[in-house]
Amino acid sequence: MIVMTYNHEAFVAEAVRGALEQQCDPIDILISDDASLDQTFEITRLIVADYRGPHRVRLNRNVHNLGIAAHLNRCMELTDSEIVVVAAGDDISLPQRVSRVLETFSATNALLVHSRVREIGRHGEDVEGPFPHDGALFLRSTSAVAAANSMALYIGATGAWRREVFDRYGILRFPDLYEDLVVGFRAALEERVAFVDEALVKYRVGSGVSSIPQQAMTMNDWRVTRLKTLKRDRAVLEQRTLDARTRDAAAVGSVLDVLAAAIMITDLRIQSYDQPKTTFLLKNTGRLHLALKALISERKRARRAMRTHQWKV
Repeated sequence: MIVMTYNHEAFVAEAVRGALEQQCDPIDILISDDASLDQTFEITRLIVADYRGPHRVRLNRNVHNLGIAAHLNRCMELTDSEIVVVAAGDDISLPQRVSRVLETFSATNALLVHSRVREIGRHGEDVEGPFPHDGALFLRSTSAVAAANSMALYIGATGAWRREVFDRYGILRFPDLYEDLVVGFRAALEERVAFVDEALVKYRVGSGVSSIPQQAMTMNDWRVTRLKTLKRDRAVLEQRTLDARTRDAAAVGSVLDVLAAAIMITDLRIQSYDQPKTTFLLKNTGRLHLALKALISERKRARRAMRTHQWKV
């Protein structure tokens, strides 16, 4: 099991105890901190120092902040477990999580196992939906073609995978991406995704890496955040393209077509923020239909944000 932490001092004690209290045969637990600027590592170290249970626990603290993808690559180097159950430093793994995940791996040939969650707030209180992750693709389809351009495959906080998914496809090669968007796609390519239809994680809503503070967001903040998201999406699509190309070309031809189209439209969306409207359209006269589609879509998104935040033009 891997618990990845970064600036989680308000939540890390519960996350670490959730890992230590797994009710299963002894497992290896790696708790890795990505150079937190707060007391996350110190809190973790004190809890582990007092631990007297059956599991084998190791700590790692990165000297410099690596970011999500490189941090996970480092964790995969530090563990030799054949099955890796991943937890975030702000979520809580329920006591039966590892045992249920291992049962599912034993009963299937899955590369990836994911589950439902129980949503909680910042203070641990139950939170009512609906939530954006309710529409995650893998809750209705694990098609590789559908997964190719989806940016919501499964709830990353519930993911567990066989080491094979890294041995076969390699490390995450782009820094600005989330591991669930890559690991999930790899498993879909292999048609090896399994789902545990019960909540195995208390998932903290509004505190993770994909949560954006809304209260004081300005229009410029929104624009910067949107561009960052688009560039992350492009990195995900590039990584998926590399992964798909490791497979037989005849088997993934339609997947590669979807990825190429998604990269093109994502590039146009990014350009629409970097250039005046007229310049953007003139530079893309050869693909004017797609350029207009990207421009109109992003303008609609910006107007929705303006209404939400009541910004003045």
